[in-house]
This record gives sequence, structure tokens and C-alpha cells, in this order.
Amino acid sequence: NSRDVADISESIRLSFAADVAATYDPSDVTALGTAVNWADRVIVAIKPGLVHRVLSSVGPECTGKLLISVAAGVPCATIVAVEVPTEDLLHTVTAVSGSGPAWFFLLAEHIASVGEEMGLPRDAAVKLAAATADGAGKLMATGEDPAVLRGRVACPGGTTAAGVDAMTVQLLEAVKVGMTACDVRSREIAAQNTVAAQ
Repeated sequence: NSRDVADISESIRLSFAADVAATYDPSDVTALGTAVNWADRVIVAIKPGLVHRVLSSVGPECTGKLLISVAAGVPCATIVAVEVPTEDLLHTVTAVSGSGPAWFFLLAEHIASVGEEMGLPRDAAVKLAAATADGAGKLMATGEDPAVLRGRVACPGGTTAAGVDAMTVQLLEAVKVGMTACDVRSREIAAQNTVAAQ
């Protein structure tokens, strides 16, 4: 059950191997072709613009492998992805999950910035925002619907409810606009990669 990490760049492989030497066996950081040849499952976690170049370099070694992609906008014609009902929904998955951490980081960034404007030291505001995000994430990891969790925190007539009521409409619209832009861009990248692969 070994897990090998590979990169098309030798300099990056050597640098990564040195960084993880204290925790992992540096020999697990291998040449790309070697890693793919050994594997029965390959996770493609690279920038979309590199997918065609990388997969072209290891094409024969990919035969019969399960390829799992987290590369935004790359169609199934190029990579076989898993656990998504249709290829079209890969763009939605990108908007919700692939790019999703940035949405949470952006919200935490603004929470910290407003906290600083209201008088908190910057480092304290960032630490509080991070701790809040960590706690909220752990609660969401239980599988409970986010709306239910929010309702438990926002008691009617309380401070949290006042804040939620004030920001809900604009926040919902901002999230929708941002995720839609992400979805559109993912489709554009997919179209470009399809042309490049032809």
C-alpha cells in the first residue's frame, strides 16, 4: 500500500524529497514514469494547462490504470474521473470543492480584516477566524446540514441572528456570482484542453 509522489520536473522532485526526508522515505518521490508504472491508481493533481503534456509523457504506463483527476476543467475524454454522475457536473464540483477552499479562505480573510477594523490586533483576529473555521468545519464533517448547524448557533433575537440577517442576501448573491464565474472558467479550460488534445 505504498504511496509514491511524482512530478514531471526533476528539480521539484529533488526539492520535495529533501523536504519530506524527516517524515517519509525520500525514495517514495520518484520519476513520473516510474511512479505511474508501479501504480494501480493515479491521482492527477496538477494545473489544468499541464494535463495534456504530463499524460502524453506517460501514456503507455497509464494503460489499465484508474486515473483520478482533481484538475479543473479537464474533460473525461482526457482523464477518467470518479464519483461524479456526469462529466458536465465536474465543472460544478470544481466550483463547490476544487476551488471551494478559496471561498472559505476569502471569508476568513474578511472576518479577520473586519475584526481588525473593529479594534482587534491583526494576529488575534486571524487566529480567531482560523479557530472558528476549524470548529465550524469539524461540525460540518459530522454530516449535519449546514442550515441546521447555523440555526443552532443563530438564536432568534440574538447577536448571531442579527449578523446573519444583515449579511444573508448580499453574501448569497456574492457566493452565487463567484461560483458561477468559476464554473464558466472551468468550461472554458475544458474546451481549450479538448482542442489541445485533438
